[in-house]
Amino acid sequence: MFTRSKHIAPSAIALLAAILSTVGAQPVSAQISAVADPVGDALFNASAFQDILTGQMTKTASGDFELLMEMASPVPVAPPLSPPGTSGMWWFWLFDLDPTASPQGYPVAPGLAQFPEFLVVVSWDGTAFAGTAVDRRPLLTGGAAIITPVPFSINGTIVVAVLASTLIGVVPPSFGWGPRAIDWSGPVGSAGYHFVDGANSIFNPSQPESAQISTVFDPVGDTLFPFNAPFQDVVRGQMTKMGSRNYDLLMEMAGPVPVNPRLPPQANHQMWWFWVFDLDPTTRPSGYPWQAVSNGRPPEFLVVVSWDGTAFAGTAIDRRPLLTGGEAIITPVPCRINGTIVEADLASELIGAVPTFNWGPFTMSWSGPVGSEGANFADYVPEFGTILNP
Repeated sequence: MFTRSKHIAPSAIALLAAILSTVGAQPVSAQISAVADPVGDALFNASAFQDILTGQMTKTASGDFELLMEMASPVPVAPPLSPPGTSGMWWFWLFDLDPTASPQGYPVAPGLAQFPEFLVVVSWDGTAFAGTAVDRRPLLTGGAAIITPVPFSINGTIVVAVLASTLIGVVPPSFGWGPRAIDWSGPVGSAGYHFVDGANSIFNPSQPESAQISTVFDPVGDTLFPFNAPFQDVVRGQMTKMGSRNYDLLMEMAGPVPVNPRLPPQANHQMWWFWVFDLDPTTRPSGYPWQAVSNGRPPEFLVVVSWDGTAFAGTAIDRRPLLTGGEAIITPVPCRINGTIVEADLASELIGAVPTFNWGPFTMSWSGPVGSEGANFADYVPEFGTILNP
């Protein structure tokens, strides 16, 4: 249990500039923990609205918890109940406050032990949705679980609930948590539950130098040109700012990246998987890796994993010197490809101190040499992520 369509802009570069829009940032005082889960891994051939893509837990300055879950498709106004979820379905966040404890009972059958001490649930019983906090800690001493209504909302693929600090009280500085989706074939309080999908993470706001993770998602099958392969189709991008201030960059594709990708005629020079850093939305450097133009093009910094028909390479491209008449600084960086996952590492000294910025994953094919106008975007994520740098 507790186990959109894209349109091609007049030019690809204009498209890149258009989507580098400002995204509102969370208050610096908030503590955020996020976790991602692959598309299409839900059990029982479950509906996509039960397939978790990401979960997020935000502890606000007031101590309340704002909980979010993104699903692979919009949650219907009246979801159909189908086996094994003939009695109901739950989307919930578990709080594993004590890894040594496993309360017995509600919401499972009496005497049945399950590890989380606290749950926040958005439920559907075939008639109505409800938001509920379930405090299972009293079960550890022979009491009954405390069940309290909580605010919730469902907006397309996004399921949200809010837990007031007064309902959970003081919690450990570090605890396990995770988003879950389950089906009920029996009444709540029975053994008739069926795990559908889930992910796990650790919430640790006590570590001021802990990693900051930003994750974005994109639909499968939305590449811009029919010749783009699934391994150019972005389904997830992730940027992790480590306590060391280095950046770990990840991109998940719809299909495995071959050891030796074939370069089609429309990409007969190179293929790129890259992450853009929009460090200053008011500036537009002109030049490399694109042809210089009078009004310039964002962004100021890129990290690229490239394939030239012979070898893969990782490269950081600092375009900030172009703003003052200099040349872009090109530096090799480590990169890795493992099946559908493309990764690169950016050392903090290569980018230096930067403000809060927006970022996003892209794929691109080059029909001409790098530095020319032969750039053809393959896929991108319209909604950018944000990395906070207070």
